[in-house]
Amino acid sequence: MRYAKTTVAYPIQSQIASSANWQSVTSVDDANPGYMPTVSTDSSNNPYVAWSGSKTGGTVYFKGKAAGTWRSTVSWGTTYTGLSVDVSPQNNYVALAGYFDNTAEQAAIAYRSNTGSSTVNSAKTRTWDGTAWSAESEQATAGSPIRAVRMAWSPTDANTRIIVTESDDGWLDAYVCTPSCVVTNNIGQVWSSAPTTAQARFDIAYEQVSGKAILAYHKEGGSGTQDIAYKTYAGGSWSGEQYIDDPGSASTHYVYSVIKLASKRGSNQIGLIGGDLTNTHVNAWIWDGSAWGNFVAITTSAGPMTTDNADIAWESGSGRLLAIAATTGTTITSKEFSTSWGGAVTFACIGSGTMQYTRLKANPLATADDMVVAVVDSTFALNTCYWTGSAWANRVTHDGAIDQYLYRDFDFAWEASGSKGLLVWSTTAGQITYRTFTAPNTWGSVTNVAMGATDHTWIQLRTNPSPQAGATKILGAASENSAQSLGGIRWDGTTFTVIGTSTFTANTGGFMDNEMFDLKYPSVRVGGTGEIRHMVCKDLAVSNCDASSKFTKWDGTGGVDTVAMGVTSGTYPSLATTWDSNADLWIGYEKDVNGTSRAIYARFLDYPSAGWQAPETVDSVAGTVFTRPSIGVDKDNNVHALYVSTSGPQLYYKMRSGIWGSRTAVDTSSDSPSLMVRAPNDATYGTVSGALYWKPSTSETYFYYIPEFETVLAPILGTLGLVLFFGRRVRSNGRKLRADRGTNRTA
Repeated sequence: MRYAKTTVAYPIQSQIASSANWQSVTSVDDANPGYMPTVSTDSSNNPYVAWSGSKTGGTVYFKGKAAGTWRSTVSWGTTYTGLSVDVSPQNNYVALAGYFDNTAEQAAIAYRSNTGSSTVNSAKTRTWDGTAWSAESEQATAGSPIRAVRMAWSPTDANTRIIVTESDDGWLDAYVCTPSCVVTNNIGQVWSSAPTTAQARFDIAYEQVSGKAILAYHKEGGSGTQDIAYKTYAGGSWSGEQYIDDPGSASTHYVYSVIKLASKRGSNQIGLIGGDLTNTHVNAWIWDGSAWGNFVAITTSAGPMTTDNADIAWESGSGRLLAIAATTGTTITSKEFSTSWGGAVTFACIGSGTMQYTRLKANPLATADDMVVAVVDSTFALNTCYWTGSAWANRVTHDGAIDQYLYRDFDFAWEASGSKGLLVWSTTAGQITYRTFTAPNTWGSVTNVAMGATDHTWIQLRTNPSPQAGATKILGAASENSAQSLGGIRWDGTTFTVIGTSTFTANTGGFMDNEMFDLKYPSVRVGGTGEIRHMVCKDLAVSNCDASSKFTKWDGTGGVDTVAMGVTSGTYPSLATTWDSNADLWIGYEKDVNGTSRAIYARFLDYPSAGWQAPETVDSVAGTVFTRPSIGVDKDNNVHALYVSTSGPQLYYKMRSGIWGSRTAVDTSSDSPSLMVRAPNDATYGTVSGALYWKPSTSETYFYYIPEFETVLAPILGTLGLVLFFGRRVRSNGRKLRADRGTNRTA
């Protein structure tokens, strides 16, 4: 690794061309060669260099010349790449951002157990590392015996999840775990007198871009316009209670015994389906990131509302929303939303009786639109039906006499690769039964496996969104009836394994007719195992930044900040520190929205106390793949972005001055463009950024100037272009330049 700098500030073309105006090339590190170096300087003009040992994944390196002396090389490995450095020009914070391939499995479960100091009144939690479940952790008391549990993982913070419990007294309690949990008791009330049937009148979900969470629940004691209540969680706090009105009546308060939420991948949209116990209606709404809208009645003649007979899911490929409900007969009714709701589609999914529980699961394959719904009816028959993406087909009866129909003792889950799945149910005491599936209609043989001594009342299956070779593909849990235990199961694509009959607890304390547990993987990882990570070494006056331990999260605590998860492999972030005295910065990155679309995002770090703000969408168009973002900041802290659409290809520019403006088509380019990370804080040389990009059709490198440069004298424009071109291996005085060719970034 080598470094060189000019001896002339703002050199003109003739000065750049003369070797007399360059210092001798300095050897930074010969022991750790690599690719894609970036360089930045502190307020004393000392250089700091970051580079990657591999273009695809390996060890990344950093070395700085703190206080005028080259310090020890710092390294991180072994699945990093694309490491960038920027030093704040105001307070010498040394910031690093890079891509990290996180292949470690990560799942969690929250459940009721008659253990710990608060016994059945407190949630218990465990985490899964890919091979084993952790020891039990007891959380704070909910103040009343827990009946039902729901959990959701943050899409923007790898260590954050929210657990919500529903208790006998009708109050919801919310636990925000980061990963240690802090409870907000009595966050909402869903009943004043507990029902005699299993009803989960609430759900929790995250917006998949912003990372804001929404808790929706039936509003006990509400007015005629307060049928469903909701609260949002963002920035470390819960909002006040807000309401959704069932438009059937503004004067009558309806009881919603079923509430389910479904987050749309790569979007802030969330679907809600609700079962109206008062009128036996099933209704749906869509959250657009700020408000609920697009109301539709799925059916006005639903089956039993004391069981969970409605569900909702987004098609992975098209992004359409499918909502289903059981009717009073043998059919399911569904409606699909694209830009508006379509008409009702019905299909006979059982042979007789009435449907009691439904379980709708979308194929996670990014290009697929098919789904499977599993249902049980009042004759104890277990059936599945197949959604092709446009119609229902392939009803299959798997068992005519399963153990339960008043409880959901079955579940279905897809493997992450798509098109294959697993159906598990309880039909014989002391056993659990499974059957494999290959879309559209190939089922394996029915297989029984020993588990416990009695029947099972509730079964959950969860898809591992990013399994590695030989790892668990589907993870699950099952509650045993008379034994009052909660055990674990797993599927690796070939072998079904009972982890244990009481993996989580040997004593739930009763209430086996309630789903008192929830197991979840971070669903955002369906987009990939990649993460964008940030770390910072603060204040060069007291640190030489010469050890990995001196790099921390933004708030000074140990570890790294996870800026984004589920990022596609082989992508690199772009980092730019502002002129702000607090060392605020922006990180730009790309991420798949679905199988045909990829968007550009940017996330802002607001020092000294506000921290990471919600990700912002720089640009996203359905069916378009945007890639290779480069961001820069001008002296007024406006943010500028260059990025490429693979169609064409086409190079685009956008600017953020409070909000992101419209895109500007710059030129055709398939290369990674490079913005000046910080424009000179000097009016003579312009007030915003310039950039470079490679044009394959002419095999030339072009300089793109932002329109504000037009106020500067023409000769300086030409000089700046040459400085950017010839100086693309140097970043000096805090004004960094980056030029990229494919994945081989140089600085």
